[in-house]
Amino acid sequence: MEKTKINYVIDFLMIISFIVTAITGLVIFFFLPSGLKQGGYQTFLGIIKTTWSAVHDWSGIIFIILIIVHFILHWNWIISMTKNIFSNKNKELKGGQKIMKNILSILLVFVMAISLVFAAQGNIGTGQTDTGSDVIQSGQGSGEGAQTDIGLSTQNQGEETQLQNQVQVKVQSGNYMNQAGEQMQIQTGQGNEVKLQSGNVEAKTTMIMTQEQVQNKTILKTQLSNGKNAEIKVMPDTASERAVERLQLKVCNSDNNCSIELKEVGSGEQVKVTYEIKAQKEARVLGMFKTKMQVQAQIDAETGEVLQSKKPWWAFLASE
Repeated sequence: MEKTKINYVIDFLMIISFIVTAITGLVIFFFLPSGLKQGGYQTFLGIIKTTWSAVHDWSGIIFIILIIVHFILHWNWIISMTKNIFSNKNKELKGGQKIMKNILSILLVFVMAISLVFAAQGNIGTGQTDTGSDVIQSGQGSGEGAQTDIGLSTQNQGEETQLQNQVQVKVQSGNYMNQAGEQMQIQTGQGNEVKLQSGNVEAKTTMIMTQEQVQNKTILKTQLSNGKNAEIKVMPDTASERAVERLQLKVCNSDNNCSIELKEVGSGEQVKVTYEIKAQKEARVLGMFKTKMQVQAQIDAETGEVLQSKKPWWAFLASE
């Protein structure tokens, strides 16, 4: 490749890297300031602060490398111009080359120091916390407690004869078995807070939940905003497995800030009760910049169907 073309490519890449460094630096300084509680979870345009900082740091490093390459390609011209500048009419100043080397060395050290300072500012406050992680081990209760809100279940008139001997009560802490024969643990908290655990996977909810005993098995139901009740047939461990498969995660646990919440989605007659699984997934933007992106999926708690999955808008630029 001709030297002029090489110079053009180097200069063009220098401009691009400088623009990226400047824009990301301004975003971090004005929109993602350090010292706030949310730390690395601060976002701008749907991108977390750690990603902005990574792009800022790497573009700055690339810019420095390109500057060095630029100086190397123009070294002879720089030496020649330096000699002319420091020469007088009668005698050429000796040692011009040595002086230029000293000047360039000082300049390069200065540029690198400034870049490191800005990179350090970009990294301050990006430490991530584990707030929002809902996957924890819950204690097992005795399953025996005071029964409240006792009433006869008359919800389905077509099955009235089958339900007349069944009692629907607010969920109580304890160990139970659902109709599919799966073991589950329930732990109640303040208000309507409930933790439902199966296997090593736990889901939280603040929905109003009730339980019915049918022989030796327990039916869990939640009260929806449209006045109807929805049965929880799918356990958290099953919902977690299907979300992991859909989102292509390795696991769903505290290592990737995976959380599971039982919640209501939709409106009117289309309202459903679902498990919403959220997690962080490692990725590389443009195959170079390592970052973490927020992903989530919704699993129908009655059928186990994957209702939807979401990734950031820039996921198409990232390799997972």
